[in-house]
Amino acid sequence: MDEPLNFEYEVLKHYLHKEMWARAGLIEIVANLMRICFIFAIFTAILIPNAAFSEQFYYFEDHKLARNPVVCTFEFEDANLPEAKDQLLQETKEAISDWQNMLVEYTGNEDVWKMQYKVFPKENQHDFFAEYDCDITVYFEQEPPKEDIRVSGYTDAFSFGLSEIVIFYREPIFADETQNSVTLQNFEAIGFRNSIDPYVGETIRHEFGHALGLDHLPKEAISYKYKEGIPIGSSIMIDDYEGLPWDIVFEITEYDVMALVNLYGEDGFVDPFTLLFLDLIGYVVLVGIILLIVYFVIRRRKRKKFEFR
Repeated sequence: MDEPLNFEYEVLKHYLHKEMWARAGLIEIVANLMRICFIFAIFTAILIPNAAFSEQFYYFEDHKLARNPVVCTFEFEDANLPEAKDQLLQETKEAISDWQNMLVEYTGNEDVWKMQYKVFPKENQHDFFAEYDCDITVYFEQEPPKEDIRVSGYTDAFSFGLSEIVIFYREPIFADETQNSVTLQNFEAIGFRNSIDPYVGETIRHEFGHALGLDHLPKEAISYKYKEGIPIGSSIMIDDYEGLPWDIVFEITEYDVMALVNLYGEDGFVDPFTLLFLDLIGYVVLVGIILLIVYFVIRRRKRKKFEFR
């Protein structure tokens, strides 16, 4: 009677023993794979050259576009400067083209850096339905409020990569215009001329840098170099002019382009995960609308049948 029990016990023990070793072997395999992945990650980070590791970039916190942006602005009127509207709208268009062209030239990928530009009539300003599809909205005002007299423009960043840019376009009058270098102390406007700021194009490109996700360069990162006798700033995102040559020029540089490619990757503005999320929301909303329509149609038919009876 005991012999069958002993046999079953031996079989069970043998089975459990094999199962235990099988699980131990699986655990060892997983552990080895994790070790390989860890070593590969270290190898990639240290030995493979990458621009992201060789440059220091500065970004707006938690601000990143999720798609190719639609840039919107509005027509306006200035009785004292009737040429302002056409000039500023053209400057905005050229600023968009400059950012886009330099990104395409750097990456060799055209479609992923496209930006759409829309100009709305004046009466559509602050109209929700007009601005609904806009990722970056640009507004133009003559001059800043007195408390922000040194500001020539600013950018407000919002969720989902949305932003608003305000450009103050009248030319400022400085207390000392004979200075050899521009400093924050004497970069103080005491009034405004009845003319367009000759540096408004730089301001628009700078604010677009913010809208795309870039932050100002800290003091220690600011530099410049001469190009055909003209000092060129190391980045369009410089906002501290202390100690810089008075005739310095700011333009979009390779450093700025590298910063954006580092932020978005060479696949451009499109974030596949965000697009997938938005697409899912869109599908859910669409299905919900269809179900509501079907529900009301069925309900209406039932009511008609009931009235007929």
